[in-house]
Amino acid sequence: MAPDVFDGERVLAFDLETTGVSTQYDRIVQLALIGADETGGEVHYERLVNPRRPIPAGASGVHGIYDHDVRSKGDFSTVADEVAALIEGAIIVGHNVRKFDMAMLESEYLRLGKSGDAGKRVPAIRKKNPETKGDYGHLRIGKAAENRPASWPWRSMHSAWNCPQRRPHSGG
Repeated sequence: MAPDVFDGERVLAFDLETTGVSTQYDRIVQLALIGADETGGEVHYERLVNPRRPIPAGASGVHGIYDHDVRSKGDFSTVADEVAALIEGAIIVGHNVRKFDMAMLESEYLRLGKSGDAGKRVPAIRKKNPETKGDYGHLRIGKAAENRPASWPWRSMHSAWNCPQRRPHSGG
């Protein structure tokens, strides 16, 4: 059996739904952080966010979130502190998370005059093996999670780890 490289770590899958693909100009409309805390307890954080601008029809066609869905929601500033607390020190994984999701999140924090540089952003999980001083190599979440219960959030990971996704383009 492979060692559990996530033992004692907060590991969160991160996904955003946005008004578009520009990390500089577009805004977040939904965010999700789903995974496990340091003790293995479930973390499931999903929020709709009012982008304070119309959601383009093309974006709504992808993620199914419309202006009326976010009209009564707070903007990103209302969730910024909660999100920062969740990702601080966490291992953050997800599809295109480094190039898009974290860059978009950073832009939202910068608009608030804050730094959003939190979490251990990793394109693939690598962790040192204390016995050999080497590493375990690129690990697939599905393989690392095979001994976790079916309810463990990693079972919902998609694409790169060949795990089914419950609701594509819903943020969670």
